[in-house]
Amino acid sequence: MHFYSSLKKEDRLGVLTKLSQDFGVDHKSVSELAVKLLDTQLRDRATILQVEDRLRYSLTPRYRQLLNHISRVEGGVKFLVDLRADVLEIISSKASESPHIRDLNGTLKSLLSEWFSVGLLRLERITWQSPCEILQKISQYEAVHPVRNWTDLKRRVGPYRRCYAFTHAAMPGEPLVVLHVALTEDISDNIQSIVREFASLDSEEDVNKINAAIFYSISSTQAGLQGVELGNYLIKRVVRELQSEFPHMAMFSSLSPIPGFSSWLQGLLSQYRKEGRGSDLLSEQEWKEVEQATDSCPRSPGHRGPP
Repeated sequence: MHFYSSLKKEDRLGVLTKLSQDFGVDHKSVSELAVKLLDTQLRDRATILQVEDRLRYSLTPRYRQLLNHISRVEGGVKFLVDLRADVLEIISSKASESPHIRDLNGTLKSLLSEWFSVGLLRLERITWQSPCEILQKISQYEAVHPVRNWTDLKRRVGPYRRCYAFTHAAMPGEPLVVLHVALTEDISDNIQSIVREFASLDSEEDVNKINAAIFYSISSTQAGLQGVELGNYLIKRVVRELQSEFPHMAMFSSLSPIPGFSSWLQGLLSQYRKEGRGSDLLSEQEWKEVEQATDSCPRSPGHRGPP
């Protein structure tokens, strides 16, 4: 672990390439066992099960045992999360086209999915009284609406706001995925009213004004846990937590930015109108509302000209 962490990026690639190629699946053993399993003379059920068990063992990359050993060392799980982040970067940057590297990524993802299963995660509410280290990381990892300063952060965990994170015993002090929630009277129609407008830090929450929970930001903090389902489970856990705190609450919503959505929508609408299929998609009144929202000139649903 210490040796790998001290290496430069190109040297890490060399270690990962050798590990994945030279200590992966024993393909010769797998081929021999597969032939034996397909042998029509093999009729005994006990022998078949034995061969299948050996085949299953042979299909397991040999480096998996090393990864399991590392996970038991102090700081080992965090090391493997960061190791997979390196593997993902190698794949995305095409620094290596080796299928063995992709197999290593699959093995790491499988292991991390087991270690970070929902039953092993702890739901933690983040408040202004939480450790400074945690608050700093919450601010640092915020990927949707950047935290401007400490006052901004204090408001995001203050009145009419909730902040929750999943943590894991093997990675103390490390929030894995963070969810920010706004408590409102109704479902908000814009994100600015949530991100920019806050109640006074000294105000008391009025339960009668809390009818909806708006999930306005969720951020994964560990690149190495990409593809390991955490965010969806966090939202469901938080819904149950809020329903316990506010039994009357029945409205839950999200306000999440979708980059490029407006351009995609206008392109789709343009295509339908050019094809004269506007009325198949929206009513005339809906067309007017969409045109007002997208600042485009009013046109009839069957219009064929350019938008």
